[in-house]
Amino acid sequence: MACSGRHSTILFLAALLGLGGASKWVEVAANGSWPDPRYSHSAAIFGVKGREKMLIFGGNAFDPVNELFAFDTARREWSKLKPRGTPPSKRYGHQAAVTSDDRMLVLGGYNGSFLGDLHELSSEKGGKWRRIDATGAVPCARDGHTLVMAPDGQTLLLFGGFDGKDQLCDVHALDTSSYEWRQLDVAADATDADAADADGAVAEAAIDGESEALPDVDAATAQAEPGPEPADEAAAADGASVADAGAALDLGRPAP
Repeated sequence: MACSGRHSTILFLAALLGLGGASKWVEVAANGSWPDPRYSHSAAIFGVKGREKMLIFGGNAFDPVNELFAFDTARREWSKLKPRGTPPSKRYGHQAAVTSDDRMLVLGGYNGSFLGDLHELSSEKGGKWRRIDATGAVPCARDGHTLVMAPDGQTLLLFGGFDGKDQLCDVHALDTSSYEWRQLDVAADATDADAADADGAVAEAAIDGESEALPDVDAATAQAEPGPEPADEAAAADGASVADAGAALDLGRPAP
């Protein structure tokens, strides 16, 4: 499915960590082993309030890389991590998300070819990488997509991206306990109010594992109350917003 325009997910780290308020950017002074300047990397937050760690993976630093760095938000300190196992190949334009049981999942990206592989980083004994051979309706290779964890902390939601030919507008759900993908059928022609209801339905359908096809929100609205003629309806709302679930990650670092 093609979709017009690129999209992105922005994490406001200063607001999340209380570093200056919800509407103010703050440059954080930090120590340790800093990552080199880069772009199109992934960033994922682990941990409880006041003990968060941000993991940076991959990106383009003149060339694609597959380094892993952690930023300890309490110490304001960077460290370079070398978990066991085989890390994902060098890449950028990928995405990462965190499950509620301390796993970071890395999906897709680009390194001269579009990638669709899935990798897991566990937190046990300093961390360990492994490649996941998922089943089901596996999404095609892509970069520039959005990847978030549903409120249950176990269902990964994938939206959009670019496959080298089309801007994608598909939605997939991954059960991170069985590693099985499902493609969700989401109605695109909805009003702003209907789209908000559909956003919740996407997450609910993904978690419950019931019908993959969501109801026609326009038809449901028309039965509930009269609306304007189709020519006067607002443009469709695009995308979904789902809360990202954080989890504690130790990776073998000693407590302060």
